[in-house]
Amino acid sequence: MHAEVIGDLLNRHAGITVLRDPHDIVTELTGVGLGHSDILPACPQGKPSRMSPIGAADPEYLDSGPRAVFHGSYQRLSARDARILRYLSLHPGRTHTVATTAMLAGTDPSEARSALRRLKAAHLIDVGPIHGTWSLHDLLRLYAREVAANDDSDSDRKAALHRLFAHYFTHLEEVNFWINGRQNPDQPSRSLNSTAEALAWAQTEAANAVACASAAVDMDVLPQAWDIAIELNPYLDTSGDHATALAMSRLAVDIATAQGDPEKRASALNNVGHGLNKAGLHADAKAVFLDARSVFHRIGDKAGEARVLTGLSEAMRGEGDADATIPFLRRAVRLYREIGAADDIGYALTNLGTSLRDTRSYTEASRIFDLALKAHRAAGARRPEAQTLALMATVIADDGDTDRALTCLNAALNIARELHDTQLQGMTIMNLGTIHLRQGGHREAERLFLDAIALFRDIGDDRHAADTYINLVVLNRHLGRNTQATLYAAELDKLGTAATEARQRWSRQRAT
Repeated sequence: MHAEVIGDLLNRHAGITVLRDPHDIVTELTGVGLGHSDILPACPQGKPSRMSPIGAADPEYLDSGPRAVFHGSYQRLSARDARILRYLSLHPGRTHTVATTAMLAGTDPSEARSALRRLKAAHLIDVGPIHGTWSLHDLLRLYAREVAANDDSDSDRKAALHRLFAHYFTHLEEVNFWINGRQNPDQPSRSLNSTAEALAWAQTEAANAVACASAAVDMDVLPQAWDIAIELNPYLDTSGDHATALAMSRLAVDIATAQGDPEKRASALNNVGHGLNKAGLHADAKAVFLDARSVFHRIGDKAGEARVLTGLSEAMRGEGDADATIPFLRRAVRLYREIGAADDIGYALTNLGTSLRDTRSYTEASRIFDLALKAHRAAGARRPEAQTLALMATVIADDGDTDRALTCLNAALNIARELHDTQLQGMTIMNLGTIHLRQGGHREAERLFLDAIALFRDIGDDRHAADTYINLVVLNRHLGRNTQATLYAAELDKLGTAATEARQRWSRQRAT
């Protein structure tokens, strides 16, 4: 790959934000005249940081007092523990686990665990911020990388990182299986045994996986970089970290462009479009989806085109043009049927049902949602099943069957809780509030709306929080509680652009 292409990728994706905690070694180093601010002069807390390339060390530290302290401690280690320390320094992220240590060093987990404990006893590593993690001070990392560059071959160090990248990719695949209820039959889940376990792993390792994607670009290992960036997207989206999800999707686009792979580029563009939809940037999302669609159409990838048409329709619906989405979604359903994509057709059907609902074609919307539910259940896709149930409930409620609507919403809420999907829980609870409001349960509706807002705010989802605040304002004005309505309106205003967009959506809804 051309050097200028790699350089451009690195300039645009320079690393991840890290937070520092003081370590035992910092206390020891105060004896040689260094305070914490001296040790970390170039990387203030909360600013992006990217590790040096393999073997590179910062010249200002090479002849410093800390280097002498590290060298003395390193010389006292056994050969086995010294090697573990060197390989720990190669990790692009900020924390280590037994599993990642074993992968880097090419050893078994029990040996890695014992070595970590001995290094902790020697005050060369510390317990990390999350249970089960370990951390290495920045200066010690630089020292250990310098020693690794001298003592370990370039091929051995690169092989260690290849093992680490593969570890993150396979675990991210498993996380996505637990999030979506779907799995590649050729890659059965072996390491993560429940949704809770998968999400706990992802919470611990997501930032490290982001760092690995960037490091893989550094090394010109673009296939692994693309795989990690793409596989990160579902977890980041589910956890509400839409900004990082969008950044990883854009990195994947750049990687695929550098590789000259149109199919990968279009797939990554599809993810970018979804990220822009999440941010409420529907016009930008439309342009991205149209770009991706042209690629998939040109190379004859019907499944890819169908996926993009579904995302394009979400963008158009976000702009209030639900009617125009129906032909696109019918084509997406037809494309999936042509290629027999039974596992994927449910997504297009759910979106088609939503557009039919928004255009008040309730009878057909209900029929389409039924088909979508059957498809999702046949595929074992729990998350889209819950989303479809929640959407279907609104149609059922409009048809007057509130008891069945509540049954659907409670089933959706149970799945959302099972999957630990905070956003889906919030949206389902908001819909429950709307149903109770229609039944005259004003206090229960208000309580549910507030519960939904709390969930949305927990994950930074201002868009849905704003929509829910509008429900509270309307409810209290209807009840003549103008003081309370004013208070909720003030909270809504604090959401800035999200508040403006929510008011615009509400105005369009009233107009129709």
